[in-house]
Amino acid sequence: MTIPQLLKSRRLHLNLKQTELATKSGVKQNYISDIEHGKSTPTLETVNKLLKALGVDSVEKLIENEFKKRE
Repeated sequence: MTIPQLLKSRRLHLNLKQTELATKSGVKQNYISDIEHGKSTPTLETVNKLLKALGVDSVEKLIENEFKKRE
């Protein structure tokens, strides 16, 4: 699973709309959409903003959470 797919999965798990994530993260909604659909590659800074807004402190934790969810 790619980082964009993991971000989307976490967002949906939290029942957040892209607009809500945009408000919480400071990242524009259309850019979040582009990231989730693989049309844009986010910088590490952007990924960190999104992770923080999703309540995850690192990419490693995001991946770990995704695997725990599937168990």
